[in-house]
Amino acid sequence: PALVGQTDFTLEAWINTTATTAGRIIQQRDAGGFDGQYMLTFLADGRIGFVVYGGGYQFNMSSPNSINDGNWHHVAAVRRNGTNGVIYIDGTAVATATSASIAPLLPTLATYIGSDQRDHNNYFNGSLSDVATYPYALSASRITLHAYNGLLGNSGFSVGIVPGGFIADTKPTGSLHAGLNTKSTWSASSTDTGGGSLTRTGVE
Repeated sequence: PALVGQTDFTLEAWINTTATTAGRIIQQRDAGGFDGQYMLTFLADGRIGFVVYGGGYQFNMSSPNSINDGNWHHVAAVRRNGTNGVIYIDGTAVATATSASIAPLLPTLATYIGSDQRDHNNYFNGSLSDVATYPYALSASRITLHAYNGLLGNSGFSVGIVPGGFIADTKPTGSLHAGLNTKSTWSASSTDTGGGSLTRTGVE
């Protein structure tokens, strides 16, 4: 159903495309108008756009990176705390914006997937899956979990020490995955004082 008024909200989908033409993922907009709309859109250069319009643009933003690489990607856009907009790709926030005012969404506008129903164009050229809207802002950790579960599934993994002190990870089936690097950081050095002082360099 259509989103209403100044509510926080979340849009999300899985997309897979190699397109170099623009296409709508999901929108609240129709032939009757666009004042009170949102759009989660795929741009011709492979980036993701997020638009909220009500008496003017609250958000008209886009991701810095392109994802038209023929792989599945989780994309999400959020209006949080009224005035904050965020675009997520594969569970990571890639673009943010703030606005002094909150654009109201018009509930009489229809919700469409895969095309622009006002102008009858911008058909999405690729695959879409699990498109969803929420009338509230999903937390950053919840969006990361959706992306993680979709890419890696819910199966567990194990870690073990191999000769030389390296950690090898495994998963139950399939090819080994290079990893997502989600929320990983690197330190120049770290000193471990448990059982004797030892300083390691290049610690993840």
